[in-house]
Parts: sequence; C-alpha cells; structure tokens
Amino acid sequence: MAGWALSTVVSEAFLNAIAAEGVGDGVEVAGFRQAFNLPMLGALDLGVDLRIVEVSFGMHAHHGDRLHAVIRASGFVHLHGDTPMPAFPGAAHVRGEVLVRPRIERFADGTFVAVLDLRDSELMGMALEGIDGIETDADAVAQMGQMLFAAVGGELFSGLAAELGTVGLELDDEHAAFLDELGVAVGPAEIEMHDGAMTVGLPSNLGVSGHAEAERPGGNGLAVAIAAGSLTALINRLVSDSLGMAIPADLDVTASEGRVGGRMRNQRLVDSPLLPDLRPAVRTTVRPRLVDGNIELSLREAWLELPLVPAPINRLNRWIGGVASRAPLSVSIPAQAELPVRPGSDAALRVEVTDLSIRPDGIALVIDASL
Repeated sequence: MAGWALSTVVSEAFLNAIAAEGVGDGVEVAGFRQAFNLPMLGALDLGVDLRIVEVSFGMHAHHGDRLHAVIRASGFVHLHGDTPMPAFPGAAHVRGEVLVRPRIERFADGTFVAVLDLRDSELMGMALEGIDGIETDADAVAQMGQMLFAAVGGELFSGLAAELGTVGLELDDEHAAFLDELGVAVGPAEIEMHDGAMTVGLPSNLGVSGHAEAERPGGNGLAVAIAAGSLTALINRLVSDSLGMAIPADLDVTASEGRVGGRMRNQRLVDSPLLPDLRPAVRTTVRPRLVDGNIELSLREAWLELPLVPAPINRLNRWIGGVASRAPLSVSIPAQAELPVRPGSDAALRVEVTDLSIRPDGIALVIDASL
C-alpha cells in the first residue's frame, strides 16, 4: 500500500450532521414522469413531484467501501390517463435505501472531486411510508400504494437519482493546486469503512516521507493527519497566506516524537546540483501541545547550523541553543474556530482540536465538530 499524504477519519455522527444541515427545510427535486406496465393494473403513467426531507448515512464494515444511505422524500404522485388505481388523497411519504460508493479522486488535469453519485448506487429497497389523508395501512388505497412502490420502486428511484445527480465537492485545478504542494498523487483515494466511521486516505507521490494515518475520533467529530513529508508545503502555505506574500527564504519542516523541527535558509542564488550548498541555517525545534483550550507552541531549541565546519561544532551550537531556550518562550493559539459548512453557507461549523500528536510519520489531530 502506498503511503498517504493526507488522511481523514469521518464519524457517522459528523457526516449526518452535515447532511442534515445541507437538507435543511428540504431540497426540491425536479418532477419527472414515467410509464409502467403492471400485472392486473395494466399501463400506468406516473408523474412524480418530490421534495427530499431527510438524508442519513450508515457506516458499516460489512459494506466494504460503500455508505448505506437512507433518503426520505415527500410529494405527490399523479396518475395520468385511464387507470383502475384510485388517486392518492394527499402527499406520499417514501423511503429509499441505497449503497453508494464515495468517489474521491485527484485527476491528472489538476482537478479534484469528493462526491456521491446516486446514479451509480445500488438500490436496497424503496417503500411507501404513508399517504396524507389515510390513517391506516389497511386502507385499500394504502395497500395498492404499497404494491405500486414494491413493483416500480427501482424505476422510480432511478428517475429520482437521475434528477439528483452528484452531490459533494468539486475543485478546479486552481483551487486544488495545494494538493500538488502537499505531494498528493494522481488517482483515487483509498476508502475504508468501519462501524460508525470512514477513513479516506489520499496516496502520496514517490519521495514523500511518512504516512498520514488519522486516529478514530469519538462522538461527533473527525480526525485529520498529514504526512511528515507534506509538512513543509503546508507550513509554507500557511505562513505565506498569513503574510500575503511568498516567504523570501527556504523553510523546511520535519517531525519527530512530540516535536516539530524547522530549518530556515536564504534562497539559493544558483540552483545547481553541481554546486555545493554552503548556506548557513537557523534550526529550531518546537513542542506543540494542548493547554487549557489552546495550542501552545513552545520553543525547545534554537541554534545556528554552519556549513564546512566539523560536526562537533554544530552539535555544540545545538546544545547551547537548547540551554538558551530554557527561558520561557511560547506562543498560544486558540484550539477552537468557526468555519463555514460550505462556500456561500451562513451555517457555521464549530471545531475544536481535542487531541494533538506528533510522530516521525507526521502530525495527527482529533477534532470535535458541531453545528
């Protein structure tokens, strides 16, 4: 298995909270019309106008890499032409259950998608849950309605799925360029389904060190991990975005047990493998940890690394830098933030980092999220 540059573990509760916010008061689906031939009832010409009122997902290991989705809809079923079946007195409430495989992939043209395509889903069942104006399932109209949906539910769901199409995230090459910087390889993500959670790993290019393996979160949360070899690109982007300009120096970042190392050098004037790299570097190690709802970044070492000097001199510089940094020097940043659920949404996702681990393979975060 190739290493992962990035990975995330999404809990079932978190995905369902996002789905509930996305559905909101309901999602209108364009009406469609289909004709059927049924035993005893003959030809039926149905017009269907539905509104999606609920979408929920189940994550189960025995479903492999597929989600169990339950879609509930309410609306009107119109019977056109001559038919022995009586018209429904009110809105119908239907439930469809499908297995759908998430499609998460980085393409050679630079684009990226993370979507669910209901058109490629496997229908497990579709049922009529009730009809407004009918109080009991023993009513003849309700019984005929159950028979109708049992017979043509698959075809009706195919029409509904065709109208819904794909839902999810699609990034063009410009907005997905950061994945190149992080060393994400072209190709599909690796998806592993667990009971109550789903792991998504984005494979890394050759030469990216480390393996981003996120931990299983608890409750309504998710976990994120980034490989050690992707840290340099991530930190450079974060700092550049903060400054509003590219960093006028070379900044390299590494990870070890409990600490993050940094090396800053001036940019090379001539980038040629034929010339030795004689740039001095400022080296640091920082210990990140969670303290009272904040991420505390504590400086543990700071020293000057010189080229063309015996190794003991640089080791002495490091020892002196470690002693000097015993003076309290730390920066705290909030471990909580509010993020938009999706672009253009007024709903805010409140996130809080509840666990932070640094290891040689990379960095892993556990995040509690709520709407």
